[in-house]
Amino acid sequence: MRWLPFLLLFSGGFLSAQVCNLAAFPKDQDTPEMMFNTSEVMPLLLIKTKNSGADYRKQAEQQMLHFIYSNLRYPPISRSNCISGTIVVSFTITAEGLIDPASITCVRDIGGGFGDEGKRLIQLMADLGWQWVPATQCGKAVPVRFNLPIRIRLE
Repeated sequence: MRWLPFLLLFSGGFLSAQVCNLAAFPKDQDTPEMMFNTSEVMPLLLIKTKNSGADYRKQAEQQMLHFIYSNLRYPPISRSNCISGTIVVSFTITAEGLIDPASITCVRDIGGGFGDEGKRLIQLMADLGWQWVPATQCGKAVPVRFNLPIRIRLE
């Protein structure tokens, strides 16, 4: 019986706090679109094939790597210095499945002009209008940051 006033006081404060929180954030308010670093389903390059599932993902990755390595230009300064390693180019794939050209950055560079070359390759993909299957979160297409490692090796 001694705890009843405290219980009522506590529960009344909790309920009023919930009402205030709900009133502060109405449901029909437009919220800015969130950017994801990972999602439930990550984006995938859209290719024409009859296969599905794991085969599709593997073929899409192979097609992207084929494009990158067939268009890669080894900078002359890097060739003379025998520079090799792995760069990482980061870019945003929008909820519509396109590359956002303004978001292309090199987050890991090995020098010798390879960072610029990696950005050029992704910009070329964006200019050609490569379509991606967008990332999804809770069944909804969302923009996601995509990090693409590119291994550079002089042969």
